[in-house]
Amino acid sequence: EMYKITRGYQISCGSDSTAAITEKGLYIWGDNSFGQFGDGNDEDSNVPVLIKSIPKPLQVSCGYIHTAVITEKGLYTWGNNTRGQLGDGTIVDSNVPVHIKSIPKPLQVSCGYDHTAVITAEGLYTWGQNEYGQLGDGSNKDSNVPVLIKLPSKPLQVSCGYDHTAVITEKGLYTWGSNDDGQLGDGTNVGSNVPVHIKLPSKPLQVSCGNEYTAAITEKGLYIWGSNDNGKLGDGRYVDSNVPVLIDSLPKPLQ
Repeated sequence: EMYKITRGYQISCGSDSTAAITEKGLYIWGDNSFGQFGDGNDEDSNVPVLIKSIPKPLQVSCGYIHTAVITEKGLYTWGNNTRGQLGDGTIVDSNVPVHIKSIPKPLQVSCGYDHTAVITAEGLYTWGQNEYGQLGDGSNKDSNVPVLIKLPSKPLQVSCGYDHTAVITEKGLYTWGSNDDGQLGDGTNVGSNVPVHIKLPSKPLQVSCGNEYTAAITEKGLYIWGSNDNGKLGDGRYVDSNVPVLIDSLPKPLQ
């Protein structure tokens, strides 16, 4: 059964915590050992906790143990900051929301394992861990401040995986970062620290990155590639794929 999320409602799952935007504000629950609730303490909760310091949230994304939210006043991040994934210029954890003023007009945010990406009117910014080139800036050096990424066209939607990143642009899908299991989808298992254009048979509409694999909804259906541990590609096999595989057992996906 499909559940339609109405305007003002959105949910995101991290490693061991969950965040949801409701008409009353932002709620988070689960593991809080690194301050990923943003409520000023490190106590876990098995019931939703209202984050009162975020009055008008628009979109939330949970990383492994950090959180980012877009509000009417801009971008806020909190939680673990070991690799600079909060983007505040430090590597100090925070259990309260930190305003990232260098991102004045965020449109969409996505958190990965230890990195973060946000689309703004100016383009795509990334920061945090970059050991595998997942920031896409041509280096493998971490950054604790947002870095503008060179793309051939306007970014429309971004998703951060465990150690790779994917973005839909006006000219198609681009991926970068770790590629040990073929999660970039370029037909190789060689990582890239710059965006790589991924050829799909039809226009990509939405992309989502997981732990060493990627899924994209296109006008012709759902394509998945990368690691196939536990059969997570859904193609009836347990073999990794470094090229997009059409999951034709599904009806045309809606979202």
